[in-house]
Amino acid sequence: MYSVLVVDDEAPVLESYSYMISQRSQDFTLCGAVQSGAEALVLARKRSPDIVVMDIAMPGIDGLDTIREMQRLLPESVYILSTAYERFDMARRAIPLQVFAYLVKPVSKQTFFRTLDDACQHLEARTHSLEQRIEAAQIGAEALVREEQNFLLLLTWKSLDRSEWDRYRQLFRFHADSGYLLAVRFGRGSRGGLEGWEPWRPGRDELARVAEKFARRCRCLWTEYTGLFLLFVPECGGQDSSEGYLRTILQEELPPGATFLIGRGSLQPFDRLFVSCDEARRGCARKEGEAEDSLAARDEELRELRRAVGRARSLEEIHSRASRCWDQQFGRFPFPQVRIRLAGFFMLLLDDLERRTGNLEVSRQVGDPAEEICSIETRQEWDAWAARALGLIIRLGRDPALQNLPQPLQRAVQYIEADYARPLSLALLAELAGVSTGHLSRLFSDWLGTTFNDYLNRCRLNAAEELLRENRLSVKEIAFTVGYQDPNYFGRIFKRYKGVAPSAYGSSGGMV
Repeated sequence: MYSVLVVDDEAPVLESYSYMISQRSQDFTLCGAVQSGAEALVLARKRSPDIVVMDIAMPGIDGLDTIREMQRLLPESVYILSTAYERFDMARRAIPLQVFAYLVKPVSKQTFFRTLDDACQHLEARTHSLEQRIEAAQIGAEALVREEQNFLLLLTWKSLDRSEWDRYRQLFRFHADSGYLLAVRFGRGSRGGLEGWEPWRPGRDELARVAEKFARRCRCLWTEYTGLFLLFVPECGGQDSSEGYLRTILQEELPPGATFLIGRGSLQPFDRLFVSCDEARRGCARKEGEAEDSLAARDEELRELRRAVGRARSLEEIHSRASRCWDQQFGRFPFPQVRIRLAGFFMLLLDDLERRTGNLEVSRQVGDPAEEICSIETRQEWDAWAARALGLIIRLGRDPALQNLPQPLQRAVQYIEADYARPLSLALLAELAGVSTGHLSRLFSDWLGTTFNDYLNRCRLNAAEELLRENRLSVKEIAFTVGYQDPNYFGRIFKRYKGVAPSAYGSSGGMV
């Protein structure tokens, strides 16, 4: 079995690749799915993937630079580039990196699996001696630099535990259990203000000289991260003067016309250094007048639409929501990029349909979104295709047996599926359905073979499954979102129905 790391800044594409890999769990294991090159480098160091599927165009460290850095760490891994048609010129630049294959988005399941199978055959055909493996793993000066970069990348997003911190503290000989970060954004323009200011990046040698001078007074580690020059200072003293000292060095080292913005984070203990890093980065952003736009926020409307499609009984119920979603997507991204994002989104809808119906063949009635969306050239064509596809997905997802239920039971079931997160009771539903509680209870038993409470729990837990797969909320937040006021009770009942604790379900990517 081979491990696969997937890297793509488009959440729908990332989720689609991840789910396809889960369908071949006998051959592949997903060791990570991340949206940036920085996160990919951290995971590669930890999990050593056999195969890496990498998008080219990503914010910060692009796919080519990420592969270049990753190959120094994992020279034996197989690298597959994922690119859009209009970026194929960039793919040619990857020839010196000896990339194994190119996937042109949107990617169909058949193409995706064929490429992974070819990569497996390539791995199996190669033989490596034990001496070569030992030599590649030897720690030297370059490995220490990589450790420094990995440590700083961890600080950008992760709370270090004691064992991780002790390892790095011993490796770099820190003398304190706390520190702070400084972030520098470079540009060209007026040194006295932001008017006419444009982003610019100095060379790595220039940054190394700045860090070397700064380290004469303040011990530090440094790296580049998403266009920023990051310095970590693991000492408690001199925090107030360090920013001024760094400013003096930068003024001496930068060429004429170059300027900079400095953000400083607060002193934090080792397990909260990510807070200091975030403060430093936001300090630069505030000075530059940037509005940070997270990937999670950009894709929230797609996630909401996905959940709405799963609950809908007709296209009319979601038509307005879908139209708003398309407006937002086409208003934010170029048309070719929207096609790629929405192809991944519709492939996820088909995966949801297969899970809901338990029929792995049902999605064939809709077709292959990756192939059909490629031929769409205008917004009008998109609206027509999307309406047809959404309507068909909703119709195929409806359980025909529910249409034959007695009307009071139909009303109760529809109310539960629409408002399962609200406090519901058998008495409330009986009143809404116009029958007694005893009669409604017998209808659940006679027609559905279950009880009201059991049906309600299954609706809530199915919704919880989707949220756990998205891995955006904590277990406690998910419990409240789907209607459970006691997270401990939610944990017990989830394990009773699903056979695994919600925390374990989420960490396994939904595969139990």
